[in-house]
Amino acid sequence: MSPRPLGRGSTVDGRYRIVAPLGSGASARVFLADDLQLGRRVAVKVLHQSLAEDPAFLKRFRAEAHAAAALNHPNVMHVYDSGDAADGDVPVPYLVTEFLGGGSLRAVLNSGPAFSPSQALVVGLDVARGLEYAHERGFVHRDIKPANLLFGEEGRLRIADFGLARALAEASWTEPEGVLLGTARYSAPEQAMGRDVDGRSDVYSLALVLVEAVTGEVPFSRDTVQGTLLARTERDLEVPRSLGRLAPVLARAGRLDPEMRPDAGEMVIAFFAASEDMDRPKAISLPGAIPVEVLEGLVEEAERADSSDVPGSPDVPDEVVESRDGADGDEAFDDITLLAADALTEPVAVPVARVSSAASKPGVVAKPASIPAPSPTTEPASGATSVPKPEPASAEPGESDDAESHRLRWVLGVVVGLLLIGGGFAVWWTQIRTPNHPVPNLVGLSADAATSELNLLGLKVETSFVRKDGTDADEVVAQRPVEGTTLDEGMTVELDVSLGNTLVDPPLLDSSVDETTALARLDAAGLVVGARSEPFDETVPKGFVISAASTVEPDAAGQIPKGTPIDLVISAGPQPRTVPAGLVGQPIEAVTAALAQVQLGVHVTEEFSEEPVGTVLSMNTQDNAELPRDTVVEVTTSKGPELFPIPNVIGQTGSQATESLKQNGFPVAQVVGSPANKVVGVSPTVGEMRPKGTAVTLLTNG
Repeated sequence: MSPRPLGRGSTVDGRYRIVAPLGSGASARVFLADDLQLGRRVAVKVLHQSLAEDPAFLKRFRAEAHAAAALNHPNVMHVYDSGDAADGDVPVPYLVTEFLGGGSLRAVLNSGPAFSPSQALVVGLDVARGLEYAHERGFVHRDIKPANLLFGEEGRLRIADFGLARALAEASWTEPEGVLLGTARYSAPEQAMGRDVDGRSDVYSLALVLVEAVTGEVPFSRDTVQGTLLARTERDLEVPRSLGRLAPVLARAGRLDPEMRPDAGEMVIAFFAASEDMDRPKAISLPGAIPVEVLEGLVEEAERADSSDVPGSPDVPDEVVESRDGADGDEAFDDITLLAADALTEPVAVPVARVSSAASKPGVVAKPASIPAPSPTTEPASGATSVPKPEPASAEPGESDDAESHRLRWVLGVVVGLLLIGGGFAVWWTQIRTPNHPVPNLVGLSADAATSELNLLGLKVETSFVRKDGTDADEVVAQRPVEGTTLDEGMTVELDVSLGNTLVDPPLLDSSVDETTALARLDAAGLVVGARSEPFDETVPKGFVISAASTVEPDAAGQIPKGTPIDLVISAGPQPRTVPAGLVGQPIEAVTAALAQVQLGVHVTEEFSEEPVGTVLSMNTQDNAELPRDTVVEVTTSKGPELFPIPNVIGQTGSQATESLKQNGFPVAQVVGSPANKVVGVSPTVGEMRPKGTAVTLLTNG
């Protein structure tokens, strides 16, 4: 008998007993289960068979699941276990995580009303803390969206799907058509453009989530995936002024350029700083929370089904697994988004987590007194099902004194208000008083970004343009007043915006200037070398400048900014010449003409040779060798054989003369007369210059 499909009463790997299905989405089904070994409630996420059939995805999934299990942070959902489960006849991968009964942020946003900025800040702080922890350990989530932000029953938020989100992202982002709309709605611009991502991509997505939480709209959202991705890549995130002190924080997080965004740790600090002037947040209702009695009923049914061992026992009614988390644009449970109990109970009011310095790292801004935890006596919304409350945080030194001082100041304020005639003070405070804001640090921002931040604060901008070395064009280099100055809305902040580096006259660089001199002149002018090339040139000597061109168009006065790269073309000298072949053995006149034709010179050395006079005997280079233009080639030519005088043998006997001539290299061809008689004549004549070997005729006197 083949194994039955996973359902209520099934056991995964003999350890996790399925209690109830929680949902199904594009990547997996999620079940509520009991860990029979450790006696705890867990969520079991079983991937769809289509993913199980992809070996590359399985390899990534298992590696990511193993790595994600090492993450241990209060704001990151714990991964307990992973493996392969039998789902019918097919083994499929599964993931075991902690069970979070509070539902997702998606369910909260769908139920309304919109968050206040202070509520959004508390959610953002929890997410930023979890991201900071994960990013420091090399994890980038890649899919931060409301459906992946889950609440526990105690109201603490966790980030779900670290690891799995990366494996799914690598599988789906290869083609835009494969990207889930929910993922695309919250993706960073670099994800949309297919570039590398890092932790600042998650920060960008968090900014979109928080803007939606307050305004009800996801920035840049379009009807199609392609439209959403394209809109995301065109400009910085524009944050509505309705977000108050949260607006500049999210504006920085929503910059188009990742280099201009804060990292998650800087976001934590920015959230603390922004909280100083914000109102106390109200409790957030969790419409996705599962009441305790419902869970107990499901467990009892699962136990009965398990004990009866009846195959195909009925699942939980459909309305139990229905969820509005699908508003992210993909299926309701594309991520580990747990059961939304809208059909079972009224929303559960859970106190917003405390913004506590005790939970922050050393160096993080201290806990703001303006966002304390809600009173422990806070009542849930009418008809809400109660959930276990978290243990109260231990009081920090001075906390009770601060509270007492706060109450005293509040009472004094009321007394003073009552003493003011006709309630004039209240009228001034609510209707006449102009709100004011501290001026943020704008130096280093682009002019547009700085203007946007000031406009969000209700401040006007007056811009002056200057040039300053070491700055980029459109960069704010100075502001008046300085950071921290408090201004009423409607007042003006003056910005000095850089046009770039100061202007200089480019130096004269022509063919009369060698490269060393050219480099010295560029350095003295504050310019740098751009591209360098070294072609052959028939007219400009080797090592001298052929041309120099600025990479920036000079202004009307011919000036360019300091730091401008200058492209240099340096001469490599004339092109090498090729020595013609077959010159040895030719007359010197022909060789000289052939070398002159390729602009090579000739220096001739003569030596005695049996070759005809003027014949080239050798050269100091080889055939087809390449030589610099105007090189002088050494050529050796023949000046004919060496000549010697005919020895004087007059008066010697013919025999004596014959021997003497032979010893001097002149053979005797004939002796006319008796060899015993004396020589009276020689031919060629005595003293005549002849090469050795010339035959001599002797004439004797008888």
